[in-house]
Amino acid sequence: MTCSIGSAYAWSTFNGPLTRAVGVVASSGADWSLGEVVPIFSLCAVSLGVTTTVLGPWAEQAGPRKVALTAAVAWTSGLALSSVGVSVHSLPLLYLGYGVLGGIGWGFGYISPVSNLMKWFPDRRGLATGMALASFGGGAILAAPLNKMLTDHFSALPTYVGAVDAVDIVTVEGQQCVVDGATGAMHEVVVASAADLASRFPGAEAGVYLVGTGDSGAMGCFVALAGLHCTAMTIGALTMKVPADGWLPDGWTPPSEEENANAVNQRALGVVDHNAALRTSQFWLMWAAVFGNAIAGVSIISCAKTMMGE
Repeated sequence: MTCSIGSAYAWSTFNGPLTRAVGVVASSGADWSLGEVVPIFSLCAVSLGVTTTVLGPWAEQAGPRKVALTAAVAWTSGLALSSVGVSVHSLPLLYLGYGVLGGIGWGFGYISPVSNLMKWFPDRRGLATGMALASFGGGAILAAPLNKMLTDHFSALPTYVGAVDAVDIVTVEGQQCVVDGATGAMHEVVVASAADLASRFPGAEAGVYLVGTGDSGAMGCFVALAGLHCTAMTIGALTMKVPADGWLPDGWTPPSEEENANAVNQRALGVVDHNAALRTSQFWLMWAAVFGNAIAGVSIISCAKTMMGE
């Protein structure tokens, strides 16, 4: 469950295939820019935050299995819708799919295992929570090579027109085109260097390629991931359960009410109700600090592979 959801942190592996969805070997005039693609992950992170904030109480009442199944449906539906967005070249569908539905699935998938592990290990809540959150990072470690393997598998080299010096290229409304000698029709092309082709299509010739005739592999990757994550998350959700009433770990005795009262002295510690906390300046100052930290993290994660590649 958490490894599947944690794969969201490997989003930057999609930047290249999505910005070359039409041109494939290089970005064409019809392709999305990096500035249009990167905010998809930002929206996914925002959807995560909204989901956990607004629907957190419902998730606690519904139980981990129902929440985990909801996460599986939302996450895999987002991936499937993203594949449709790539197929029809619709950026709004990508925002709705990976950005909104994926973020909702991410949020529910985040809540479910963490809250349940704390019930199973009341004597080791910090350790249980830390282990659950560590698997999110593990998901990204696994997802990065998996995403690349799938995009490489589903990618297809476009039609080769010829070497740059052997093809008569004309520019029409900012697009590079060639004229079909038989029909006189104009066809958009891109020029790919040896460096452009080295990592994606090793052995392919540098030169001019026909736009719209290849496949960057992004659509097939999203479809395959939807199937893989749906299977893994559904199995994980169905095997999840809460401990029986009164269950305690062997050898652990919960603290008595008197011990709890001594440990949590509300006046000494300044503990306040969560509704009252929302009306304090201290809460919003801490929130602003975490918000700024999150912006920095999301900004790097959303284009990490692109930055390292450049």
